[in-house]
Amino acid sequence: MSNLIPRKNKKEIKKEYLMRLLSVALIFIALLLSLSIILTVPSYFASINKASVVEERLSFLRKYVEENKNVELPIIVQETKEKMAVLATKKGVSVFNIINTITKNEGENVKLNTFSYRILEDGEYQAFISGVSSDRDSLINFRKRLEQTKEFFDVNLPISDLAESRDIDFSINIKIKSVKEN
Repeated sequence: MSNLIPRKNKKEIKKEYLMRLLSVALIFIALLLSLSIILTVPSYFASINKASVVEERLSFLRKYVEENKNVELPIIVQETKEKMAVLATKKGVSVFNIINTITKNEGENVKLNTFSYRILEDGEYQAFISGVSSDRDSLINFRKRLEQTKEFFDVNLPISDLAESRDIDFSINIKIKSVKEN
């Protein structure tokens, strides 16, 4: 096929094609830049807000440290002793040992959610635990393991907790032996 377009027109068409291609590319780049700027603005304002919150906290902490510089070490030691007295009672029942004993007997299919500890009016110690057991047998075995420990003398699992056969939410009340009873 013969070429009917003169060379001069070919050069003009090629030049016009390159100009259009360049303008499309520039428009695409401009749109991409403007889109990235628009998407960056919210995170910019969020970081400014976060920085102001951090500065407020820092100034509060500096002020708190300055105000409490004069607090004497014996006061801090006394407060720590009082907190430790709550965790280790006079009869020698250690909260750490109780939690450790319970978690050692937990098993794979029993997951504990909460633990609470209190001294009853008659001077006995009681722990309350709750959690989820994957099946009834695992829960019964967990209760039996707790009953067999020397630290506990009454492990109460309500029979209503055994109504379900899978994914059982349970709660157990445990009475704890004091050192004299061990």
